[in-house]
Amino acid sequence: MDMLLKAFGSVVGLLVPALFIWAIRKGINASPFSDDEKASYARTFTSAVVLWTIAVWGAALAGLVSYRPGETVPRVLIALFAPTLIGWGMLASAKFRTILDNTPTSVLAGVQTYRLAGASFLLVVHLGILPAAFGGGGYGDIVTGSLALISAVLLAKGNGAGKIAFWAFTASGMFDLLNVLRLIVTFYPLWNNTLPSSAPLSDFALVMIPAMAAPTALILHAYAIRNALVGAWK
Repeated sequence: MDMLLKAFGSVVGLLVPALFIWAIRKGINASPFSDDEKASYARTFTSAVVLWTIAVWGAALAGLVSYRPGETVPRVLIALFAPTLIGWGMLASAKFRTILDNTPTSVLAGVQTYRLAGASFLLVVHLGILPAAFGGGGYGDIVTGSLALISAVLLAKGNGAGKIAFWAFTASGMFDLLNVLRLIVTFYPLWNNTLPSSAPLSDFALVMIPAMAAPTALILHAYAIRNALVGAWK
């Protein structure tokens, strides 16, 4: 079972950044830039995500993100928030906003269908690896992933219900992410001696959830919400 979980985490650690790259490159290709600019932006963005992915994998395999007695700041939270803040910061760029204007909101929502993989929380809880409370995160991811797919299909078809589904997906997705973050902090051994703890989420390969899947989800939510608020539904 340990090998199965490692294989699952590895897939998440590769699939999520690939989907992120695919989504943004769709916006780049549809933007009113010259071919040279499109190629340059695509290379830059792809390289940045690939380097981030390599850094996460390297840190995870080396145990640099794992819990260590005596640490003052949970390293797994640094792995979660650092890329998230960088991703949000990209919204300050006018050219990147142009790229988002040309990235279908259906795509930004639809790629989060990968959240269905969060159903693995149910198995991990069943195996006694994480506290029972994380089971709620599994159900939350199932709901979020399903709504991501539904909203993407409806928005792509121009169905009016798509906007309703999108906001339901957004609310569910953000609540689920904040809930899991709360659980990671609540059961982290730095502050809580309860067993099992949330420490396994800082080890390979479950760490791919808070270090890769969660930051990408937070970034995609921000981009999709921004598009919705400025009316760039497409």
